[in-house]
Amino acid sequence: MSKEYNENQEVEQIAKELIPQMGWEHLPDIKFLMLVTEKNQYLGKCSKATGKWHYLVDKDYVIEVWEDYWSTATSEQKRALLYHELKHIDYGEEKDDGELVWKIRRHDIEEFNDVVSKYKLWRPELQEFQRCLGGKDEKNV
Repeated sequence: MSKEYNENQEVEQIAKELIPQMGWEHLPDIKFLMLVTEKNQYLGKCSKATGKWHYLVDKDYVIEVWEDYWSTATSEQKRALLYHELKHIDYGEEKDDGELVWKIRRHDIEEFNDVVSKYKLWRPELQEFQRCLGGKDEKNV
């Protein structure tokens, strides 16, 4: 399966509209790419550009979106996907020389549907997720 990457103005434009909502004190340099391939495991992916990749692209992060999904997604789904990928961007403490240490932020929640089905909101992260959805706090462990 061959992969091809292209630049896409719509992806970059939507991301630039969302970036002010991120609450970052410092802005990372991000390269946005469209992944053109028949099958893909992810709808989108945010990667930290480290080492030689940072040198080659002169960016802190690369965000790629899968063309097959993007081409059929609604405007709201596109914005949600890019917002999701942008939320992976985080920075830690500054180095002694004042340079920021950029990192990848993990998801707030990772769980299997059948575990939630059986044990409900058994972890605090699941309870917070329920609150975000506007539902009542239902622990039922």
